[in-house]
Amino acid sequence: AQVYNATRADWLERGRWLNRIELPARQGRMTVCMPVPESGAYAIAVRHDANGNGETDLRSDGGAMSNNPSINIFNLGKPGVDKTRFNVGNGVSSIAITMKYLT
Repeated sequence: AQVYNATRADWLERGRWLNRIELPARQGRMTVCMPVPESGAYAIAVRHDANGNGETDLRSDGGAMSNNPSINIFNLGKPGVDKTRFNVGNGVSSIAITMKYLT
């Protein structure tokens, strides 16, 4: 899981994430606490490397983003930041993200 500033310049750009958490995937609901530096607008991307090869395989790996936008072969799983942006205030904010698989 990676959190980005919710700007077009940062969203899904290599090395532009603010925080990254790697953990083993498991079936069912998982809870992850993703720290952010201050209140503001952010976007989260999650990838499940289903076969553990360290690469993104569109046919087998899962993906998800904040606000659960449509992910399909036509946008290559990369919806714009306007569809994934959410606001964090002071304190803890909770969002639900649902994993999606193309197969």
